[in-house]
Amino acid sequence: VFIVLLFSTDFDGVVPASQSELLIRHLDQFGEPNALFLVKGKRHGDPVFDTDEFVPKVINFVREVKNENN
Repeated sequence: VFIVLLFSTDFDGVVPASQSELLIRHLDQFGEPNALFLVKGKRHGDPVFDTDEFVPKVINFVREVKNENN
């Protein structure tokens, strides 16, 4: 199992959100577990993902994937 968890923003000058969305579409085609967290109005490297909003989402994603693969 190849697990991918992506964090992206729509105002990222380093990695465009479209690249993250493209990767997720390809992973979906192969049935690989994945999640994309896309935040609007933030830049690459902003600490928005290390917050009380996203940490529980990451934990839930990992638990779901673990449960599906046991």
